[in-house]
Amino acid sequence: YAEQIITHEREALTMPEGMDFARAATLPEAFLTAYRALFLEGGLQPGQWCLVRPATAGVGLAATQLANTLGARPIGSSRDLSKLDTANDMGLAAQVCDDGTLTTQLNAITHGDGVAVILDMVGPDWNDLLGGLRAEGSLVNIGILGGLSTELNLGALLMKRQTLKSMTMRSQPLENRIRLAQIFNDRLAPLFASGALLPLPLETFPFDDANAAHQHMASSDFSGKRVIVLE
Repeated sequence: YAEQIITHEREALTMPEGMDFARAATLPEAFLTAYRALFLEGGLQPGQWCLVRPATAGVGLAATQLANTLGARPIGSSRDLSKLDTANDMGLAAQVCDDGTLTTQLNAITHGDGVAVILDMVGPDWNDLLGGLRAEGSLVNIGILGGLSTELNLGALLMKRQTLKSMTMRSQPLENRIRLAQIFNDRLAPLFASGALLPLPLETFPFDDANAAHQHMASSDFSGKRVIVLE
């Protein structure tokens, strides 16, 4: 934790009009990660189906909002569907239970077409997952919550001409971070200012009681962000 940081002036984000610092703090990592994964790397287009796996935490909630607001149709996954209530409020078009039958569920929702883009934070059971991805669709991996190793049916991947991508946000050159900051300022900040996009749900904690934020994260099922506020 630090009370001050130094950053390149072009990497700083414009705070949307009418938003205070606590709410603005919920935006950068979650919404930029989700926007880059779905739209820049995945190429998601209006009207297309996408899977957000899972749609229960910050990036998943941001991805749900972005897909819904920009005209796509987000499907949210969770091992416990009761944890998708917040994502439902943010615009989920459908839900799937992450129980090993994702291909069957995704194909039922999309009438056999499959989703165009999968934003995956879980891994590694991709053989089942890729069965629900349409021909020439993209899976963008940003996390490995479920494990480090996987096996793939390369024949199925080849025949459907699917694309697998992985991305991180922090370990990238300054010029890339500047480019993403400018994308946020140009494309997303106006949507927050107009109310088309909303900051994530948040709980605030004073700077001198940062331990309480960690305790809240460890003990609560709250879907959103914990924000430490400097008085």
